[in-house]
Amino acid sequence: NRGLTYWDGNKFLKMPFTGEDEAELPFCRILDIKRDSKQNTWVVAERLGLARINKHRQIKWYGSSHGMPDNIKVTSIWIDHTNNDNVWVGTGQGISFMAANKNRFVSIPVSKFPTPSVRKIYITEKRILYLGSTFNGVYEYKINKNQWKNYRVPGAKGANNVFAMKQDLRGRLLIGTMAGLFILDSTQEMLKKVNENNFEIHDPVYFIVQDHQHRLWFGTNNGVVRW
Repeated sequence: NRGLTYWDGNKFLKMPFTGEDEAELPFCRILDIKRDSKQNTWVVAERLGLARINKHRQIKWYGSSHGMPDNIKVTSIWIDHTNNDNVWVGTGQGISFMAANKNRFVSIPVSKFPTPSVRKIYITEKRILYLGSTFNGVYEYKINKNQWKNYRVPGAKGANNVFAMKQDLRGRLLIGTMAGLFILDSTQEMLKKVNENNFEIHDPVYFIVQDHQHRLWFGTNNGVVRW
């Protein structure tokens, strides 16, 4: 809640964010973090917005002068490595997009999305965009075909409150929600609870990452789970 902490190869070091007066901000929670192919780190910081940090730890903030609306709440980011590091940003007013060779964001209309607030963004290698919402599950958008589809659990408020998304080695999209770990079932067009070889998670799942051994790690409100 006080900026970034990074590993320099020997120890963890603190990287606080400061205001215009150079004083350290008292509260700055990191909501999302991604790395591009040039080793820049992109972060979404609560109350501050979107920033890019280069390998020399120099920070560049993106605001209204770069096409982002004033006083907008930025919630998530995705770097499209399959398409020259294009940047997608989820906000409280929909989605913003910046092409890799540009320095300005443009707003993307999401008329099929029932709320302008986008909690999480995930894009697959097949050019499918997934938007996680706070109350209506996951929305799938096939970029090349301009097609939308909604996946949710009817009547399940917690299961439709999405925090994390990650595609596994089998091509399945895992969904971390307030009600635990789910999977996107395209056949039944809904989210289904994961229950595989007696493995399931009922606690809220806030993040999902995969290590170099292809093991999946889940951050929950009851610690970290490895699958």
